[in-house]
Amino acid sequence: KINQVNCVSQIEVTTSFLSLLREYRSERLEPRVVFTSSFVSWFSTPINGPYSGSKKGLEGICDSLRQELKGLGIKVILIE
Repeated sequence: KINQVNCVSQIEVTTSFLSLLREYRSERLEPRVVFTSSFVSWFSTPINGPYSGSKKGLEGICDSLRQELKGLGIKVILIE
C-alpha cells in the first residue's frame, strides 16, 4: 500500500498531465513536475523500511523523468 501511494500514484498522475504540460509550454511558461520525498530515504530503520524504500523508488523515477522530459522543456523537481 505504501508503494502504491508514494510511487505508483505519483507516476499515474504525472503521466495523466504530461499532455497538458506539453500543450502549455511556451517561451513565457516553463512547465514543471514537482515531487515531494523525504530525508528518510537516505537511511532505513526496522520500522520505516517500506516507507524509506518507496521514497527511494520515487527519487529514482524522478531522476529518470528529469532526463526524459528535459528534451520537451519540462523541468522535474524533487523536494526533500
